[in-house]
Amino acid sequence: MINNKKCFSKKLAIGYKLRRVLFFSFLSLFLKLNSVDMYICTCGDTQFYPQLLNFIGSLHKVNFNEIKEIAVFNLGFTKDQINNLKRIEKVSVYDIEMTHPDLLKFFPVRPRGRKMRRGYYAWKAVAIKQALDMFPYILYVDAGTIILESLDNVFKHILQNEHLIISADKPKYTIRTISTRFVIDNLDLESDDKKHILDKIGIASGFMGITKRLYGSFVLPVYNLTYDLRYFANDGTAPLGFNCCVQTLYGIYARLLDLEVKDWNGSYLSVDGKKINFLLHEGTFRFWGKVNEWKKMREYIMYKKD
Repeated sequence: MINNKKCFSKKLAIGYKLRRVLFFSFLSLFLKLNSVDMYICTCGDTQFYPQLLNFIGSLHKVNFNEIKEIAVFNLGFTKDQINNLKRIEKVSVYDIEMTHPDLLKFFPVRPRGRKMRRGYYAWKAVAIKQALDMFPYILYVDAGTIILESLDNVFKHILQNEHLIISADKPKYTIRTISTRFVIDNLDLESDDKKHILDKIGIASGFMGITKRLYGSFVLPVYNLTYDLRYFANDGTAPLGFNCCVQTLYGIYARLLDLEVKDWNGSYLSVDGKKINFLLHEGTFRFWGKVNEWKKMREYIMYKKD
């Protein structure tokens, strides 16, 4: 009788272990089938290296398993910084294509030179084009960003809707107010078939999802303009006193193509035929998080085993 009980108990234990194995195998398969491979694109240099590390840490925290690659385009890292980035899981470092000799030169992007940035941000259009040459779809995110929650639905929305584009954060940033006279004249924005976009709000180019289906109509036109930095230059002729550089141009093409532009202050994602509430800034991501938040995120970075 005792042996029979022991045998029965042993069978129960084996059965329990087998059910656990089957359950977690099924769960793993379910999650794999319902997850989306994530391709992230960003850029950085020595100045933004600390923020970049925290951005990577935040990605590792929320979506390490789903991320296929974090493509980091080098705008001016030191050799040691590049070597350290190459040690991080999921991260690859790429050289930026120099479409213009001054692409990485510092220029003023605000009145009276209060803010200096490389190449009027034109490198962003180059990096996005290069990334889409490698991947079927991407989420471009500025390096000074912290990701606060899973990007699963963000990527599903991108794949199912071809893009995720967010409006500028202030209504006053219309195409008319942030475009220089050079841009308006050379892109013929006052013509009868284009002038309707002038009073539409621009977009925020620091968090933007794009698939290859928009490669020819949206990505390449802005990339091609990087061969002439006058399209990106802050020459003081924009009505607001400054040109928003690359995001002005992306905004123009987004509006000309009549792409859906999500509201900065909150909107929804369209996933599997359902509307999912999507709080953008402070919900899914935060631009320019506080220093203590940056440092905390860095702790989540996973390094490759030597």
